[in-house]
Amino acid sequence: PPKTCSIKVSGAGTLGHGSGTARFEITSEGPGVSKLTYQGVGEIGGLVAGGGQRILGGGSKNLVGKIFTTLRKGF
Repeated sequence: PPKTCSIKVSGAGTLGHGSGTARFEITSEGPGVSKLTYQGVGEIGGLVAGGGQRILGGGSKNLVGKIFTTLRKGF
């Protein structure tokens, strides 16, 4: 089975534009135990960038949390 996955996203709207990449890697930690490691980079511009890094960072952490909550429900 695949052990890594990379995604690339981009979008634009009336409030600005953004793009980003992310890489996910699954490694075995023993029988029945796996570790998911991820990292990503993003860039935004336009009016949405005026929201500030602190607000955008908090929003991205919230989104990642929702992803893992949804994954846990599936397993």
